[in-house]
Amino acid sequence: MALLFCWLVAAASRGFSGIFGRFLTFAPITYCGRIAYGIYVYHLLLALPIYEIGVKLGLGWEDWKGFGYFFIASLITVTVAAVSWHVMEKPLNNLKRRFPYRHPDCFIQQSDLDNQGVSAAVENRNNAAGSDAGKTYL
Repeated sequence: MALLFCWLVAAASRGFSGIFGRFLTFAPITYCGRIAYGIYVYHLLLALPIYEIGVKLGLGWEDWKGFGYFFIASLITVTVAAVSWHVMEKPLNNLKRRFPYRHPDCFIQQSDLDNQGVSAAVENRNNAAGSDAGKTYL
């Protein structure tokens, strides 16, 4: 099973082609991917309240063999996740443009480690940091 998921992750990193690749670029599928985190977060938070409200309204979940509850809970969860995406997550993600990302060139070359050892390589890196003096990168 682990090898199957290793293959899946490796294939996804290269991108899928063919009919499966076209399916994954279908707009409703990409939208579900966009709100997937919200679905993950809200599905468990909403499951019990939806069930209890349905019982109080007399929906008789047991009569539907679970399908009705699953359908309604899924519909409400996806709706809440979509609203959350448009009202909260997307505006917060748009704020990232206002804060420039500066990668702290924190990688030490293997050759520096071989020639100098860890402490000397870190010291050289910190001296080269300039304005970041006092910070230790490794």
